[in-house]
Amino acid sequence: MRLLIIVISLLIGVQSEFVVPDAKVEVLPKGFRVSIPDQEGIKLFAFHGKLNEEMEGREGGTFSRDIIKPKNGRWTFVDKITKLKKGDILYYWTYVDYFDGKNKLGYTNDDQKYIVNVDDTSEINYTDVTPHVTPQIDVRGTCTVPVTETEGPVCAGALIFEDTFSHLDDGKWTVEQRYADAPDYEFVMYMKRPETVGVEDSNLKIKPVISDQVFGTNFVYSTKGYDFGDSCTGVKESVECKKKYRSPFILPPVISAQLSTINRFSFKYAEPCHENIRERNECKFRYVFALQKSYKRTMGINEIYRQFGIPS
Repeated sequence: MRLLIIVISLLIGVQSEFVVPDAKVEVLPKGFRVSIPDQEGIKLFAFHGKLNEEMEGREGGTFSRDIIKPKNGRWTFVDKITKLKKGDILYYWTYVDYFDGKNKLGYTNDDQKYIVNVDDTSEINYTDVTPHVTPQIDVRGTCTVPVTETEGPVCAGALIFEDTFSHLDDGKWTVEQRYADAPDYEFVMYMKRPETVGVEDSNLKIKPVISDQVFGTNFVYSTKGYDFGDSCTGVKESVECKKKYRSPFILPPVISAQLSTINRFSFKYAEPCHENIRERNECKFRYVFALQKSYKRTMGINEIYRQFGIPS
């Protein structure tokens, strides 16, 4: 009888363990939506995915975001840019912070994929691929949830980014290809060239060169100028991508290099704004300025207020 009670107790314990709900993928006319139903105890939902390229373990992926609250009964990730077509495969994994009444634990649903079965997004016809279900793994345990927000689950005090520069890793860095512009207006061109950027003995080396050495004598007065074309990492069809000499404005006399983690890695750490009106306004100004800089000032202040829900 004692053995039977122990076995029953173990079975009850297994059945009560939290399982991440299977995600619902929906194709939109422009973009897609991935969601799970809200359940009591879920505190955060994270989506990480790639299009037509398998994930390497629990990597951040091309699409990566933490969702901190549900809407209309679902935790939802939305991409409003990527247009999916028939035959595309979305590879992804999901993560949930779950509070069981005592501890906040992390659970994953790994190795998922969705095959798009639509000829026209105006005629949506979803076909879900049966997911490969893997055992739920507690990746956070009882670790402290950090103030820092980044891609994927992480504990307080953990290393979130590192590069030893054994090589120039395109998965971590975007090497800029553009003319410098707002907000700093450096009088240079940023180019990915062997002369300007490289790795040597685990050191990143950036070296400026005279533009005449690359484009020929008197390049600064060239009425043809230079167009970065499709390789431009700046705002398309703007002065960040193409320029030519127009008196009295010469072209940049120097070519250098600049690296960023845009579309590769990001994190957010910020203390809450104070209740004092003056301090709160200063805090809001710093936040908006940072957003403007991140979006290359293509968004106005009022638009930033609306999109990010900042009180005006």
